[in-house]
Amino acid sequence: MIDAGRETTSGPTLDVGEEVIGIRELLAVLWAQRWVVLFVVIGFMAAAVAYLNVANYRYTAELKITPAQSSGGGSAGGAGLASLASLAGVSLGKESSVTPFQLYIEGVKSRAVAEAMARQPEIMKVVFQGEWAESERRFVNRPGAASQISRAVKNALGIPVYPWQAPDAARLQQYIQNNVNIIESPKSPVVTLTFSHPDPQFAELFLASLNRNLDEQLRRKALIRTGRYISYLSEQLRRVTIAEHRLALTNSLSEQEKFRMMASSGLAYAADPFGEPTSSIIPTSPKPATTLVLSAFLGLAVGTLVAFGRWYLAKQR
Repeated sequence: MIDAGRETTSGPTLDVGEEVIGIRELLAVLWAQRWVVLFVVIGFMAAAVAYLNVANYRYTAELKITPAQSSGGGSAGGAGLASLASLAGVSLGKESSVTPFQLYIEGVKSRAVAEAMARQPEIMKVVFQGEWAESERRFVNRPGAASQISRAVKNALGIPVYPWQAPDAARLQQYIQNNVNIIESPKSPVVTLTFSHPDPQFAELFLASLNRNLDEQLRRKALIRTGRYISYLSEQLRRVTIAEHRLALTNSLSEQEKFRMMASSGLAYAADPFGEPTSSIIPTSPKPATTLVLSAFLGLAVGTLVAFGRWYLAKQR
């Protein structure tokens, strides 16, 4: 036993209330309570094993993309319109330097792409499979025990509880924001999109659908804008008589026609993928080895606290 207020000379010390404990005494307490520590460690590892047996293992699919060659020169008609604007003494500003690939990266988690994907039943049924009733062919509210407990806790704490909303574009957008990752490197033009799901084939399908819908949206938007540019330039050519202005208009019209031809080719418009999405061969989460090691360390930490708690209570008595 250690007398209160006694100074030790066994190296660093630890204050516990009015007690001053040296390293040797710490080790002695742990050795005396070793079975308690071991029991806690075994308990934590048993809980980890039980978790690994019921865990929903997830596979990660990834899609590597680079700027499409057809969009490397900037936004739709940027070069031709820039020369025309400079002739008129007008600056197009920073907007003209935004590339389709930059718009693609910004649009990955946008509402627009979520609305397009929400029109695909094969996507929505899997993403929100817990709410899909096959017999009724519609989504239904199925509050489980965990959901009811969560709502009760929120009500008790004064946290707003919102009514159930059938899966739609807004909920799918939130799902994409929470589950799709964009990995960019300042040293490489390659951007990687990743998505994890228990079904590796669905993970690949989800990324392929996201890429296809987003690229098509940007292509369609650019073609509409280009068509209006062409109509405007053609109308101006019929009115303008000054040779220098007609030459600028002709060059701009030629650039617009060239861009429309390239955007209508059916090739990737904004982002060019390296083949189809691929998924990991083995699950990426949870990782059994990491889970077991962390549970052992956590059990050791908790067991140590329990051991010193038991020792301290015994001292008080």
